Amino acid sequence: MVKVVPAAAVSWGESHGNLEIAAIAIEHLLELEPDDMGNCLAFESLCRLGKVGWCIENEETYE
Repeated sequence: MVKVVPAAAVSWGESHGNLEIAAIAIEHLLELEPDDMGNCLAFESLCRLGKVGWCIENEETYE
């Protein structure tokens, strides 16, 4: 099992319009390093790109 998801995976998912892959990558990044500000910013970017339902479902987890 992969324990580290490079930030490039998140960028790739966002830039290629595949928000589902970006959501999976960010979810794993937040699990691995919840206090990393870069991961939190990626999560915020995903919310702004239209994955609002996923963000609302996971909001309490990452506050």
